[in-house]
Amino acid sequence: KPTDPVVTSQVADLMRQAGNTDGAVELYKKAVALAPAAPQYREYLGEYLHSLKRGEEAVAVWRPMAEGGNRNSKNLARLAEVFAGFGYHKEAVGAMAEPTKLNVLLAL
Repeated sequence: KPTDPVVTSQVADLMRQAGNTDGAVELYKKAVALAPAAPQYREYLGEYLHSLKRGEEAVAVWRPMAEGGNRNSKNLARLAEVFAGFGYHKEAVGAMAEPTKLNVLLAL
């Protein structure tokens, strides 16, 4: 099922377990491309990049979880959770400040 993001991410997990770093990264990226609005695939890819000590790439993968059409309080809070969970505290604080700004703007 080449267009199924679930299967693609499962194969990426298998590639990861087999030690095929490049193959796993490419498949995680493909899963993100297949389902760009589904945050879990960005989380999987970012977690793997973080584990590979590629923190800047991980942060760049996670950020779109709360950008564009995905920019809302719920997604920003989730993004902050992800950042905090992996030790990116500065980014987490920034993401947590955004829902407050959004709510203030909506109240005006």
